[in-house]
Amino acid sequence: MAKYNDAFPGKYLNAEDDSLAYGDLEVTISHVASEHFEAREDKPAQDKLVVYFKELKKGLVLNKTNFKIIADLTGQDDTDNWSGAKVILTLMDVQSFGDIVTAIRIKKPSPTKARLMERHGKNMAKAAELGIADLDQYRITGESTEEAIMEAGRKLKAAMDAKTEEDDLPF
Repeated sequence: MAKYNDAFPGKYLNAEDDSLAYGDLEVTISHVASEHFEAREDKPAQDKLVVYFKELKKGLVLNKTNFKIIADLTGQDDTDNWSGAKVILTLMDVQSFGDIVTAIRIKKPSPTKARLMERHGKNMAKAAELGIADLDQYRITGESTEEAIMEAGRKLKAAMDAKTEEDDLPF
């Protein structure tokens, strides 16, 4: 027998969609469109924002929660500036109108090793400008693991924060 979504495929992503059947999915936002939804049951006709992804045919109808999450992740509340942003689609049980339902939520992708190394390099340059002593203890190499890079980054940030607080002392 066929599943409901196979027999009646929808135009938009939903929690039962096969795209998310095997867990979290990293996608790239291609664009956001305003689309008209006809009146149904007790809901009036309305326009809603739909976010589309380069990797999927179906779009995700944006709710307030997912809109705010993408705006926070991108630093942009204008949907015209979201194109190219990478996000993770994940399934989550949420409370909705008194029921617990499975919904699609957006989350930030884990940083790649290349992004971690780039960020660490920038922080090393800032640390040098601040006059942080013995920067060698925070150095990483191309052989460093993601965990080692993040640990070195945390230690470097703590040293930078301490130096900044030290410089702010009035005496």
